[in-house]
Amino acid sequence: MRIMKKTKEKMGTFQGVFTPSILTILGVVMYLRMGFIVGHGGLFSTLFIITIATSITFLTALSISQIATNMSVKGGGAYFMISRSLGLETGAAIGLPLYFAQAIGITFYVSGFSESIHQITGFPLLQITLVTLFILAMISYFSQDLAFKFQYFILLLIVSSLVSFFIGSSEQENILHSTPIVAPNRNFWELFAIFFPAVTGIEVGLSMSGKLSKPESSLPKGTLSAVLVGYVVYITISIYLFISVSSSELKSNPFVMLNLSVIKELVFLGLWGASISSALGGLLGAPQTLQALAKDKIVPLWLSREFGSSGVPRYAILVTFFIALFASLLGDLNTIAPVLSMFFLASYGVINFSATIESLIANPSWRPKFKIHWFFSFLGTVFCFVAMVMINAGSALIAIAVTLSIYYFIQSRRLRAYWGDIRRGMLMLLAKFSVEKLAKLPLNQKSWRPNILVFSGTPNKRWPLIELGHAIANDRSFLTVASVYPSKNFINQGLADAQKTYAEYLYKKKMQPLVRISVADSLYTGILSLVRDYGLGELYPNTIILGVPRSRKYFSQFIEMIIHIFEAKRNILIIKYPYERVSRNEKLSDESNNNLHSIKNYFHNKDGIKINIWWGRLRKNAGLSLAFSYLIQNNSSWPDVDLYVKSIGRQASNGKVSTEEILKQLIAQAKIDAKAQVFDDLDNKEEIFEKITLDSKDCNLSFLGLLPPNLKDFSKNPKETIENYQSYFEELLDLTKNMPPVAFVLANEDLDFHKIFQKQNK
Repeated sequence: MRIMKKTKEKMGTFQGVFTPSILTILGVVMYLRMGFIVGHGGLFSTLFIITIATSITFLTALSISQIATNMSVKGGGAYFMISRSLGLETGAAIGLPLYFAQAIGITFYVSGFSESIHQITGFPLLQITLVTLFILAMISYFSQDLAFKFQYFILLLIVSSLVSFFIGSSEQENILHSTPIVAPNRNFWELFAIFFPAVTGIEVGLSMSGKLSKPESSLPKGTLSAVLVGYVVYITISIYLFISVSSSELKSNPFVMLNLSVIKELVFLGLWGASISSALGGLLGAPQTLQALAKDKIVPLWLSREFGSSGVPRYAILVTFFIALFASLLGDLNTIAPVLSMFFLASYGVINFSATIESLIANPSWRPKFKIHWFFSFLGTVFCFVAMVMINAGSALIAIAVTLSIYYFIQSRRLRAYWGDIRRGMLMLLAKFSVEKLAKLPLNQKSWRPNILVFSGTPNKRWPLIELGHAIANDRSFLTVASVYPSKNFINQGLADAQKTYAEYLYKKKMQPLVRISVADSLYTGILSLVRDYGLGELYPNTIILGVPRSRKYFSQFIEMIIHIFEAKRNILIIKYPYERVSRNEKLSDESNNNLHSIKNYFHNKDGIKINIWWGRLRKNAGLSLAFSYLIQNNSSWPDVDLYVKSIGRQASNGKVSTEEILKQLIAQAKIDAKAQVFDDLDNKEEIFEKITLDSKDCNLSFLGLLPPNLKDFSKNPKETIENYQSYFEELLDLTKNMPPVAFVLANEDLDFHKIFQKQNK
């Protein structure tokens, strides 16, 4: 029975949307500023101003209608719609400033009423404002029903005053002996800024969405009707004033509507009613926004508490009252008025943007009963943000800065929303366009970046692989951390949990790579499967990072896998790190081993990081090594990286340029911060690697090129090719066994990496 009672008390279109909206639209601007605008702008400029301003509101109303007929709209109006479409952070970034704009706006409306009473009675202005604000707050606090019924009486007063105005009076006497206003001429956008607040009334009706019995039908009908009625009234008033009153009189007399009326008292009552109704609308609408913010835990939850059978948010009303009270004590609010207007425009713009994106993405969940073409919502978005800049660029920037600050603050709180939004759909749409465009653009040196796939196993077991991959990617390239588990040892149900655990571990390390766990019959078939199949279109990993097997009994399979990866046109980095085996009982969440293995911190007591690039005769490997080193050097989390390009080669003789001069020219042309060093040519490989080992003893990482496997021989005699390459690789490991970390480089993309560092020809 209680539920039935609450349902009965819900409001319909006229009471809940149309009436509060039209009362705010036909407000103080209509009574006191329309003559001023017509006098300064002339008829055609005024009609254009009214049309543009109303178009913004009308287009927003169309977007509201689309969104409202697609979702179950609850309390909070604009905040609710935005947060359910673009996410909690965006909703809060718009909703919080919008709430304060609504709350402080109450003071503006009350001030308009207070000033007219002050002129007639002479009572102190502040006392009138405080008493009026208190009475309206009590009406909202104890009986919202009475507040809404009171609106009908005010609407009747406004309609009566308009009838009295249009009938006209033969005697245009000044009821109030006010000093004529002598104002300088105003340009178009100044007049637009004066008029625009008149058409922001739909925010009040929108905020009452939680009190409607059928918001999906009431919001479109009530909002669109209020906008259209307001447009007709303002156009008619402008034409009538232009015909009936001289331009000089319109500019100087703010009470020209009063002087033209048959029953002048009705205009006074209409003016007071408009001011009071707008303030009352704010006291009804703003707490609904605050209540919705509280329910989503943006603000303290106790502010969402409801009282009585109609669910009055009394705590939210009290907070709103005190904010308005504080604003009234500030005195002159003109300095912050433009900023407040910006938040209304920003909320309109984001609502239009939400409807635009929803229509463009066209997910199956987007099924509004009221449909318009996406272009109209997009046009509303553009109009809103252009109007913000044109009205007051400084205030627009302040509003944007406040909005962004709130967005990042809410994001840092990591609040969890219990609903879905369209952000994933937006990103999917962008990804679709990007992948399609990438497929049409050829690979080239100028735009190349490494997209890295790291096979680390459990992350803390081979941390240096992930560390190096992250250093090269530098949050600007794709980085995927992958693991392959034998199917006989892994339960498929645990796949998602394992990926989540890995991702959380890496997030704590301040990394946000993609995580991929695969199950396969064997480790090496699983790695090959990911290398070949992982990715989408041109977004696939072009660089594979692997570790050296810890037991040589797996080398044959490992080498075969390397040849297949090379055959797939991928670049390969094989990391040889002098591990001490980590206990198998070590848990992933154990933070005591964070720095157990690290390339960056390999020498714990050493300042700076040293990287050697050993320049061999394979141009492709050398160019790729230099590219990786340059990316590491420019990673802010790797400070003080010193690069050394080193080689063992000839000195200058018989007119030939020395190897050292070649490297110095390369470094100068590449414009990188590196030093060149060349050692005398030695007789055999043992001596060469002794020299390399000796020179690398204080080096965090050394890049060494690998000879490419012979794919022609592999296709004819795979077993012999694998054996030969395995012998070569094992020998190389033996020759470098006493070196600090080594990255063996094997480049095979269809790209000359050396050209990355050459001057671009025009």
